[in-house]
Amino acid sequence: MKKINSLIFLVLESAFSLPAIAEVSFAGQWHGENKELSMLDLSLKQKDNTLTGTYCYIAQAGNRIDCPPDDEINIHGIVRNGKAEVVFNSSFGGKNGHARLELNGEQMKWQLTKPPVRGDYYAPLSYILTR
Repeated sequence: MKKINSLIFLVLESAFSLPAIAEVSFAGQWHGENKELSMLDLSLKQKDNTLTGTYCYIAQAGNRIDCPPDDEINIHGIVRNGKAEVVFNSSFGGKNGHARLELNGEQMKWQLTKPPVRGDYYAPLSYILTR
């Protein structure tokens, strides 16, 4: 009985120590435009269920450019159940903004769920992007 319990423990431990495999891929270059008044670009890398990348939003017909300097990583997230929850920082000082990303074929929807704090930001509330 002791051998069986040890074997069960090892099998369970192995199963839970394997890295999570992402069910969908958010990786790539994503772009969206809104009647030439604004533009949202996301450049995302995905490893398993972890996202990193850059968030760049150009608003007010180019008068507000919220992009990181020198491709600095300013977005991090987790993929769960086919959606991604991301945290991003604004180049205008706003920190820890939250957004949900959802894929629909070759389109991705950005939905702001919590605005950045302690600074300004120009993140859109909702946006559709394509690869």
